[in-house]
This record gives sequence, C-alpha cells and structure tokens, in this order.
Amino acid sequence: MLNLDQETLDSYIEGMYMASSTLVEENPDYIVAPMSGSVPFIDVMNIVNNSFDPSKVVYMPASSKIDGVNNVIKNWYFNFLRDVEKTHEDSPKIIGIDEVVSGSSVVRCIRNIDIASNKIRKEKLRTLTQRVISHNKDEVFSALNKIDDLTNHDHSYDLTIMRERFARGEYSTNPDLARNNFRFLGEIVKDALSVQYIYRTIGIEDSKATRRGKEYEDFREKGRVIPISVKSILSMDIPDFAPPRFKQKEGRYVKYTPEVETFVVSPRYLEFLQEIARRVGKDPYTVDPINMSRIMESGKYLSDQTN
Repeated sequence: MLNLDQETLDSYIEGMYMASSTLVEENPDYIVAPMSGSVPFIDVMNIVNNSFDPSKVVYMPASSKIDGVNNVIKNWYFNFLRDVEKTHEDSPKIIGIDEVVSGSSVVRCIRNIDIASNKIRKEKLRTLTQRVISHNKDEVFSALNKIDDLTNHDHSYDLTIMRERFARGEYSTNPDLARNNFRFLGEIVKDALSVQYIYRTIGIEDSKATRRGKEYEDFREKGRVIPISVKSILSMDIPDFAPPRFKQKEGRYVKYTPEVETFVVSPRYLEFLQEIARRVGKDPYTVDPINMSRIMESGKYLSDQTN
C-alpha cells in the first residue's frame, strides 16, 4: 500500500488540476512532455480534469540518463517541428510541462529547443528568399503573398510595389534596387519569424526547493515558464513511476539511448493513479496510464539525431 500524506497528495492533485486547466485555457496545438518525468503529469491530469485533451501530447526523450541528451533534444524537436508545421498555416502553438527542482531540466529543454526552433526559422527564411529571387514569376508572387501573410500585412504597400516592379522587370535592369529591396524583404521576414516558434512550458515546482538556477529564473521572469507550485512532486525520481523504459547502451557506464524499449506499468504506479482517482471521486478501477502507443512511437522524430 502507498503511504501518502493527504495534504501532500491534495497539493499535488491541485497542482495537476491547475496545470491541466492552464493547458485547456491556452489551447495549444501540441503539448510536449519530456520523458520520463512528465509522463505521470499527463496521466494524472487526464484523471483530475475531464476537459484536458491527452491526444495533443507528444513525448520527447529528454532524460539526463540519455547519452548525448542535448543533441537528442535539438534534433528530435527540429524533426518534430518540420513534421507538424506541414499542417499549420502559421507556426504551431506548443507548450511543454516539466518538473522543477533546481530548474536544470527545464533550462536544458528550452536551450536546445530554442536552437532547433532557430534552425527552422533560418530554413524558412532561406526558402522564402530563394523563391523571391527565382526567375519564375508565379513562384515570386506566391512567396510575396506568403511574406505578406507572415508579416500580418504590415508591409502590404511595399510588397505591392515590389510585385509591380517584378512584373515590369525592373529588378533585372536595376541591380542596386534589387539588392535594397531583397535586403528589406530579408529583414521583415526575419523579424516576423523571431516571434514564432516560441516554446513555453509549465513548470511544476517542488516547493521544498528554495534555490533555483539563475537561467531558470530568467526564463520564468520572461514568461517562458508558467510556474505551478506543489508541496512535493510525488512522482519524481521513483523508477516505478516511469512506465517508459529507455534502451540501455552497451558499455562500461550505464547510459541509455533515446529509444523507448518497453512500457512497464508497476503495481505501485497503478496504485498511485487509483488513489488519485479516489480523491477526486472517480472509480479507481477505471484508470490506467494513457498514450502508451504515442510514447512507444516517440522515436519517429529521432532520425539524424547525431547530426
């Protein structure tokens, strides 16, 4: 039997309800759950809040136990963004959720996610500008229309003039004008992209930890972290409470790959979820860990992870 202090358990449940309510209100396109620490958060939020949509969750390997975890996060997130942006006219809205003691895990995720996001921005900038300088008039006009949408039509007048200049062939006869106008295009696209792909995360803060890193506090102050305090993160650092198990690498030291090898639901973890269900008035025998197939499929974004 679990021996959980009721006040601590209630604080945890309240924190999970606040986190899930925040996600419902924010209504992101995707919720990123760094593994393994955030897996119990998703399971519990699904129990305590009927409005929470677990189908939005994607699971990212981000454990410090993973060999080369910084590169794994960067490349996983880059591949994830490239995939999901295909179905979004604008950049998708993405919010994470992570456990916070010192804040180092959140900092690790944001740092590497920012690198991946910036890579996507540069790729989009390069693609648009290359289309503009092509000799295909349809490509040029399509790119200018895309830039007009991307910049919220703040430069529609200038872009209309550029369309007319393209149509008249002025850029072919006036290279200085072409350079100046193309430089202007690059600047407005870069500015527009700088406010897209901004990753924010809910930080489930353990109130017992009073000291957190400066970089975490800076992210918190800038609004990149949405803090939610609990008396104790009950699921933290308990192997039984981490159903996904990473594949162990061969070698002298214990290190893991980012691939989820198996999914183990321990009796202790199931009892934990059942106790939470009882506290919120649900039938404890109807709850189970969720999104197992999504967790097992998280490796689909691991291609080229060592590049």
